[in-house]
Amino acid sequence: MAAVNFKGAVCGLWLYAAVPCSALERLDDEAMSGVSGQSLFNSLYTASGGSNPNGNMAFYRLMVDAQIDLNLNIHKLALGCDGPNGTGVCDIDIDRVVLTGLAGTGVDAGPPTDFTLYRPFLEFAISNPDSPSTRTVTGIRLGSAEAFGSMSLGFRPAGTDNNPANHSGINSFSGDMVAMVNNAQLPVSLCLLSAANATRTGCNFGGGIPLGNATINTNDPNPGDNVFNLILRRQGINANSPTLSPVVAVAVGFLSLHADFTEDLRFVHSLQMGADTNGNGRFDAGEGTRDFYLGLQKQALTWPKVSTGNFAGAVSAEKGWWMSVPKVILGDFTGRRVYAGAGEAIGNLLGGANVPISNVDLNQRPVDNCWGTLTFC
Repeated sequence: MAAVNFKGAVCGLWLYAAVPCSALERLDDEAMSGVSGQSLFNSLYTASGGSNPNGNMAFYRLMVDAQIDLNLNIHKLALGCDGPNGTGVCDIDIDRVVLTGLAGTGVDAGPPTDFTLYRPFLEFAISNPDSPSTRTVTGIRLGSAEAFGSMSLGFRPAGTDNNPANHSGINSFSGDMVAMVNNAQLPVSLCLLSAANATRTGCNFGGGIPLGNATINTNDPNPGDNVFNLILRRQGINANSPTLSPVVAVAVGFLSLHADFTEDLRFVHSLQMGADTNGNGRFDAGEGTRDFYLGLQKQALTWPKVSTGNFAGAVSAEKGWWMSVPKVILGDFTGRRVYAGAGEAIGNLLGGANVPISNVDLNQRPVDNCWGTLTFC
C-alpha cells in the first residue's frame, strides 16, 4: 500500500485550524500500523437468511458512537392517524410527552436534568437487497442502544380522580412495552358488613376497616410477578383503551391477596427508563433501557436487537408506526384506596377467584420541567 500524505490531507480538511501545517509529518505504512483510532459513525449490515426471520430482507444501520442529552416537551405525539386506520384513529397518540432525567415531580424539578440517548442510530429494512431493480425500503426506525430518564405523559386533575376520561396521556399506542411495577402502594380497606361497590371506592353498606397499604414490587412474592408484557395494537380511548391486565399479588399486613388488576393507561403519567444503579445522579453505560426505538414499516417485520446484534427475543413490529420500550419502571406511587369484601377476601386466601381491581388512580404527577409557574412549556 502506498504511503499516505497526512500533511496534505489534514491541511485541506483543517484549513483554519490553529495547528500549523508544518507541524504535521508524513507517515509510512510502518508508522501507520502503530496508530489506532475510533470512528464517530459505525455501520452494520444484517443480511437475509440464516437466523433472520424476515425472508428476503436485509438491514442497514448507521449508529453514532455518542451520547445525546435531551430536555424537551412534545405537546402532541400523533403518528399514523386516519387513513386505513379510520377517521380519528392513530397508531400512536400521546398528549404532553415530557423527556427529562430521573427527576422528581415537584415544581421546577425537571429543568436541570436530561433524558439520555446513548449510541443513537438510524436503520433501514430493505427487501430484495441483492436486486438493484426490485429492492425496496420496507421500514425505517430511529432508536438508541440505551435510553435513560423519565418520560412524563399527559396531565391529570387535582386531587384523586378515578375517571380515566378526566386524565390525558396515552390515548392510543401501537408497540411493545415491558412495564415493571415497583415500590407501589395501594391503600386497602376491608368491608365487613357488605361487599365492595362496583368501583371499589367504598362499601355497599357501612364503612371499611383499613388494613394498611398493599405493597407491589417486581418479582414479589414470586419471580415474574408484576411484570407486564404489553403488545398494544392501535388501542383507542373508548372500549379498547389500552390496559394493564396481569394477575398481581399484593401483601397487606399478614394477608396475601391476589388481584386481577386492569388499568387504563391514561392513569399512567410517568414512566422511568433505566435506573441510576451507581447512585451518582447521571447516566452510565449499562444503566439504561436497551433497544428503545420508534419505527415505521409497511409490513410486519422483526428488527434485529441492537444490544445483541441478532433477533433472539425481538418482538415483531406490525405495519404502521410502532414504538418498542423493552423495559420501563412504573413505580414510586401511592394509588387511591381500594375496598374488598370480607367474603371475597377470605375466598381468595383459600384459593378462590382473584379480587378484580380496575382503574385505580395512581396519583402520579408528570414531571415539571418549566421554570416558574408554568406547568407545560
